Amino acid sequence: METILTLKKWLLCAAILLLAGAADAASVLFIATGNVPAGKFHQLAEIARPHGLSVEVRFLNSLPSDVDGGLWRGHDAVFFDSYLQDEVRARLARALPSLTAPNAWLYEARPAWGGGLPESVAQRLVRYYASGGKQNFEGFFATLSAQLQGRDALAAAPDPVVFPKTGIYHPRTPGLVSADPVAYLRAQGADPSDPQRRPVVGLALHQQYIASMQTAFIDDLIARIEAAGAVALPFYTPMLDPGGFTRVLRPGGEGAPVLADVLINTQIMLNADERRAEFARLGIPVLQAMPYRRGDEADWAANQQGVALMDVPFYLAQAEYAGVVDIQVAAATRATDEQVVPIAAQAAAVVGKAINLLKLQRTPNADKRIALFFWNYPPGE
Repeated sequence: METILTLKKWLLCAAILLLAGAADAASVLFIATGNVPAGKFHQLAEIARPHGLSVEVRFLNSLPSDVDGGLWRGHDAVFFDSYLQDEVRARLARALPSLTAPNAWLYEARPAWGGGLPESVAQRLVRYYASGGKQNFEGFFATLSAQLQGRDALAAAPDPVVFPKTGIYHPRTPGLVSADPVAYLRAQGADPSDPQRRPVVGLALHQQYIASMQTAFIDDLIARIEAAGAVALPFYTPMLDPGGFTRVLRPGGEGAPVLADVLINTQIMLNADERRAEFARLGIPVLQAMPYRRGDEADWAANQQGVALMDVPFYLAQAEYAGVVDIQVAAATRATDEQVVPIAAQAAAVVGKAINLLKLQRTPNADKRIALFFWNYPPGE
C-alpha cells in the first residue's frame, strides 16, 4: 500500500512539473501562407518542445483583414514563413507596427529581422529554417531557445546543413541529399556506363518536401520502385530552372546517355514550354503523381471531380501540355496530423505503370502488341 501511495505521489509530482514546464515554455508564433504544408508545423511543435518552446501557427487567410497588434500578444518570438512577403505585409499592415518581440522573415531570398534579434543570430536562424529537415530544425530551436534565455545562441547547435539547389534525395542517404547522380546510381548498383544496368525510374520532387519533412509520399514511391526491382533516382531542382531536369538526368550533355528510363514527376508545372522541350530532348516517358490538397483519402474518394479546380492549371493542364501522361492523384493530407501521405492503391498504380513502361522498353518489337485508344470528340470526327 505504501509503495502505491509513493508511486501516486511521484506521478502527481511529475504531472505538476510537466504542467509547470508547459506553462513556462516560451511561445513561438509562425505566420504562414497557404503554400506551406500545415503538417510541417505539427512536426516543428514536436521538435521545439524539448527546447522549452511551444509552437503556434496562424495561416494568413485565416486572419481577419483588420487584424491588429493583439495578434502578437503572449508570444515571445514571431517568424514569417512565406515567400509572399508583400501579401503578408499588406494583410498585417495594422499589426506589424506593434511587433516588438524578436522576429524574422525566413524566406532566404529576402530575409529580414527585428525586435532586438542580433544580425548574426537572425542569419543563422534563416539558414537553418530555409534548408529545413529535422537536423536543421533542431538547430533552429536550440539557437532560438538559447537566444531567448540569454545564453550563447551561436554556440547552441552545430552549423546549419545547407542543401544544394539541385540534389539527389534518398531516405537512406546520410544527410538525406547528395549532389552527384552518377555516383548515386553506382552506389545503388546501376552504373550508367553499363549497358546491362538495372532499370532506373527518375522521381522529380520539390525540395520543400524535404525541408518541410513531408517526404512520406515520396518515400513510399521510392520503396515501391525498389520493391519492383528497379532503381529509384529521386531528385529535386528549382521549378523555374531552365534545363534543370536535363542537368540531373543527362549530366554528360547532349548525346550522352540519359540516366533514367522513365520519369515520375511530382512537381507542379510552371514552365510548360521549357519542360515540353526538355522532355522531348530526354526522350523518356513522363508520368505524374500529385497530392490531393483538399482533405484526406476519404475526402478524395468522395469527391466526384477528384482534383480541386485551382490545381488543374499547374498539375493537369500545363503538365499535359508539357507531355506528361497518365496524371494520377497518389497522396492526400492525413486528417489527424495534416501530413502528406500516400494513397496506397493510387501510388501502386503510378509505380506499376512506370514498371510496365520499363518492361515494354525491353520487349522486342516483334513481341509487342499495340492497341490504339482515341476520344471520339466532337462526336463523328
